[in-house]
Amino acid sequence: MPDRDPKTLVCDPVAEQEAIDEFAERRLNARGARTYRDTYQRAASMHFKQASVIEIREELLRAPSPPAPGKDGHAPLQKRKEFEAERRMVAVRLKAIKDAVDRRPASYE
Repeated sequence: MPDRDPKTLVCDPVAEQEAIDEFAERRLNARGARTYRDTYQRAASMHFKQASVIEIREELLRAPSPPAPGKDGHAPLQKRKEFEAERRMVAVRLKAIKDAVDRRPASYE
């Protein structure tokens, strides 16, 4: 399925959700492993320097802010796509931190 123009209004909620999921999955495939590896290394380093789990999470995790609604009351589709992708990346970072703190080997799946 070709990429849709982000300015195009999609009236079908199922098609919108598919577009959001598709975008988030592509972003996760493209950046997930690198994000996991970088977060794991930083978390392991901080843990080695006696940082607490709370300090590590505060330093390495940031909750994505939901997209602001436009004049029509709905957030633009592209912003919703980016929000969902970032929300999924937070889960990747959280897994990396947990693995590093628990001294498990780095393994992004």
